[in-house]
Amino acid sequence: MKSKTRTLIKLDAVLDRIPISRPTLDRLEARGEFPKRRHIGRLVFWDATEIDQYVKGIGQEEEQRATS
Repeated sequence: MKSKTRTLIKLDAVLDRIPISRPTLDRLEARGEFPKRRHIGRLVFWDATEIDQYVKGIGQEEEQRATS
């Protein structure tokens, strides 16, 4: 069985990929509109693949609005 490796990133890296504020990120996550964070001990991470898919989805939504 092939194992799937996940890349976990910290908050700073998330905010580098998505230029939003921390409170906005928290609100989006609470509403289920943003990938959930993961806790390892006291540290907090997000799955880089999930963040990249989220960013891609935003781009597709903007593209659809522009062509409508």
